[in-house]
Amino acid sequence: MNYKRIILCISIIIILFIVIRCLCFQSNNLKKPQWKSSPHPSGKYGESSPGTRFWDVVQEFGPPSVYDSKPGGVAIWDLETLRSGGSCFDRIEIRDEMIPHGKPADHVDFLYTWYSLDVPRDQICEVIKLSDSVSYDPLKKLIRARCHDMRPNVVTLWIAKQMVERSINLEDAQAIYGNRINELFDDDPDRSKYYGYMKELCS
Repeated sequence: MNYKRIILCISIIIILFIVIRCLCFQSNNLKKPQWKSSPHPSGKYGESSPGTRFWDVVQEFGPPSVYDSKPGGVAIWDLETLRSGGSCFDRIEIRDEMIPHGKPADHVDFLYTWYSLDVPRDQICEVIKLSDSVSYDPLKKLIRARCHDMRPNVVTLWIAKQMVERSINLEDAQAIYGNRINELFDDDPDRSKYYGYMKELCS
């Protein structure tokens, strides 16, 4: 019993330390973004904006490696920063921009996520057809997804990986693309599905 209590106390202390460290860094070192991009003036693309999404990414991945809070600025989480936090992504960026995109629903893109994936040359064209916000660098062997939230990016990269592993073809990938993304917003209150995709990506 004492042993279990000790383990529990240590776990609580570690969690509190991490939370306090993140909160202190956020309040003492990270300025609020003065980015000019805000929800699209048309009202058609939802309420997401680079400035509001910034704090979500900080909470999940820690402080950025590079941060320019001025209008037109950017926040970058580089490979070293992400790997030190246990992430399998190569790079994450939030840019002070709004790129209207209508798939699977109207929104604006500004959050970029890069992931190492060796896509065979005969599959590159099919993989990038998954979404207009997907690109691939065959020299670096990096695939990039862009959206307004980490959840669509993670699902997009997960589907691309399934395609490369030939678990699904392009037709099947496009058929599940919208539903897999939407369910993370509509039916994933504890983010268990999101973390499930993340675990498969990083395994």
